[in-house]
Amino acid sequence: SMEKDTGTNTIPATGMEYSLYNKVGASLANNNKSDEALAYYGRALSHRPTYARAWLNLGISFANLNRYEESAKAYLQALHLSPTANHIWSYLKVVFTCLDKFDDVELCASGDIHTLAARLNMTFQPASAQEEVSLNSTVESQQEIEALPKSVAGVDVTFLGTLTQKLLVSTPDS
Repeated sequence: SMEKDTGTNTIPATGMEYSLYNKVGASLANNNKSDEALAYYGRALSHRPTYARAWLNLGISFANLNRYEESAKAYLQALHLSPTANHIWSYLKVVFTCLDKFDDVELCASGDIHTLAARLNMTFQPASAQEEVSLNSTVESQQEIEALPKSVAGVDVTFLGTLTQKLLVSTPDS
């Protein structure tokens, strides 16, 4: 069972791991530890790749670390999963401004996430209701978790770069 203690920072398996990891990440980010927060958002997304709030938080932490392109990609992924979250557009405009990508700032007004994604060489996976159901089933084993990252349950996360890839499989305290 996953209940056995595998380290001080391991959250017991309840089916709500994605939410708890996201909250730990947010706490770290709020204490100016955005770099440490990335690992927890990565773990939240390894449990639930369609969790828009964790993608948004990941984007905010990347922006705080001046990693604006990775931030833009995380924001776009959040918008893809949660199209009505209009406040994310203002975050996107900020990071595109920081990147001097003023054409992309203008594109934000059109709400065209697919053109913006193409300009960042990223692709979205459709977040179907069927996929969401399968994602809600509890991950059975550590091996399964470690097998997730390149395509986390069908959602391509390779665009987040090698650091986050590594964070998705590593424990936060390693």
